[in-house]
Amino acid sequence: MKNTLLVWMIASVAMLFNTLAYATTQQQARVLFINPGFANESFWQDMNNSH
Repeated sequence: MKNTLLVWMIASVAMLFNTLAYATTQQQARVLFINPGFANESFWQDMNNSH
């Protein structure tokens, strides 16, 4: 139980510092969608139209 709590606390602090470090870089986040199917599938058409 103590080990689980310690790991959770370390992970939380690490995520906090990672978020703060990313926020200070002032860079826009980028997302890449990899299409395993075809370009004419409805999902990808909807994604194109929403952008």
